[in-house]
Amino acid sequence: PELRKMAEMMVKDQANEIKLMKSWRLAWYPQAADFKSHSVGMRMEKLEALSGEEFDVAFLDSMIMHHPGAIY
Repeated sequence: PELRKMAEMMVKDQANEIKLMKSWRLAWYPQAADFKSHSVGMRMEKLEALSGEEFDVAFLDSMIMHHPGAIY
């Protein structure tokens, strides 16, 4: 029962984080093209080569793609 409860909390928390990041992405960078996050994933060395808005968009898009893996 404890594991099930923890898993349910994780799903809820991750879903809320995804929703929040998507709202930030839309509000802050509506004009930015989608970053091809599947080519970077969570490999930070590729993100380190970016800066400014390019980094922000890449980071948000990567995190939005990464978080569902924790719950699906």
